[in-house]
Amino acid sequence: MKIIKLLLPLCVGYILANGQEKVEQLQIEWPREYEWQIVSQQDDSAQMSTIIIPGYENTNNATIMGTMRVMKAVRLSNTDEMLAHYRSHLDSGSVLTVLDKLEKGSHHWVLFKVETPVTSKYPIAESDLYIVIQGDYGLYENYVAIKESSLSKDFIRKWAKVLKSGKFISQ
Repeated sequence: MKIIKLLLPLCVGYILANGQEKVEQLQIEWPREYEWQIVSQQDDSAQMSTIIIPGYENTNNATIMGTMRVMKAVRLSNTDEMLAHYRSHLDSGSVLTVLDKLEKGSHHWVLFKVETPVTSKYPIAESDLYIVIQGDYGLYENYVAIKESSLSKDFIRKWAKVLKSGKFISQ
C-alpha cells in the first residue's frame, strides 16, 4: 500500500490531447524519506490535482505539504505571463520572489517562492516554493509548502532540485 501511495504522486497527472489517445505526464520524484500519503485528489474538466503530506503526519499537524496540479488546456506564452497570473492572486503581505526561470523552448518554466507572514487574515505563516511549467496540453504547477514565514537557503536548494527534476513523458 505504501508503494502505491508513493508512486501515485510521482505522476503529476495526465492530459489527453484534444480527445486523441496521446497522453502527457509530468513526473517528479518526491523524496522517499517522507513516505508520502495522498490527502486529496481532484480531476475535472478544468484541472487535476493531488495533495500529499508525510505518511507519519495527519492533515492537522503536517509540517510540509506537496501539491501537484495541472490546469488543462491552459497555455501561457512566456514566464512573464505566468508570473503576472500568480502575482494577481497574491494576498496583501505575501511576497513573490523569482528564483530561476527558463524562457526558451515549448516547456518554459519559472521557479519562485511565495512567503506569507502572520497577518490578521493568516494566523499561521506559510511559505511555498513553486515551479510552474508550460506543457504541451496544460500548465503544470507543483509546489511544496511549510508553516514558516520564510524559506531557508537549504530548503530552497533541496526542494528546487526536486521540483526541477520533473520530466515530461508522452505516450
